[in-house]
Amino acid sequence: MMELLQTSHGTIEYRHDMHGSLTVLILNGGHTTAAMRTGEDYFVSRGYSILSVSRPGYGGTDTALSEIYGEFEQATNELLEQLGIERVILVGISAGGRAAMRFAELHPDSVDKLVLMSAVSFKKWPSQSTRMAARIAFNPVLEYVTWAVMRWLLRRWSRKIVSYLFQQLTTLDARDVLASYPPSSIDAIASMFMQFRSGSGFMNDISRRLMKGNPETITQPTLILHSKYDGSVPLDHPLHTAKQIKHAVLSINNTESHVMWLSPRWMEVENTLDEFLASK
Repeated sequence: MMELLQTSHGTIEYRHDMHGSLTVLILNGGHTTAAMRTGEDYFVSRGYSILSVSRPGYGGTDTALSEIYGEFEQATNELLEQLGIERVILVGISAGGRAAMRFAELHPDSVDKLVLMSAVSFKKWPSQSTRMAARIAFNPVLEYVTWAVMRWLLRRWSRKIVSYLFQQLTTLDARDVLASYPPSSIDAIASMFMQFRSGSGFMNDISRRLMKGNPETITQPTLILHSKYDGSVPLDHPLHTAKQIKHAVLSINNTESHVMWLSPRWMEVENTLDEFLASK
């Protein structure tokens, strides 16, 4: 169930699913809110509780929380205090990677380990052409129309539109990749696209103010997971982050896209995650 908390910094939206004594704090990527269970199945299957927080501009989280450095992260830490959660395993996915790194930097006592999945670094992102297109399609005035049209197209020509959208997430041929996937994976990808909304969040994600962070000060054990075929966040991002975070473990895998948890090869990544989470 989605909930709102009025912190001393502003309102944040979150979902807290209780499964066990250890909590995974998830900061999702672009076009998503805390309602989406992006990449959560792995953690739920291993008995972790899930605390998913919508980032500024997404869902019910105040857009203004992105305007002052660290304010969203401070509000999120206040949420942990309100829920009585002392420490978390922190997971930053895609554009949520920057917020995850800032949280680990600013609130080290709240984070046991940091996992970055398909994560954006503090390098410039996305490309200039994508940035220009986003200002038209995903600005707060038009994004509702953009996604409403996309959902209509998905319902009418599902396979063709899934292939078109998936091509933005992989450097491989999307049609070949999807042809190798079981129907359940394709259905999960289509469902993900059907749930996308941008609010004012994606404009925040590509703003220069969110390129600020000090990952070199992160001291927690860190695992960086990235597909070599990621078409959304190029490989220079995880390589750059791995150089900045001391003792970070970089694992480049053979999953086929940015959404690597939907790949039939995901089990190989799960083994890496298992080893990392079990380590001290």
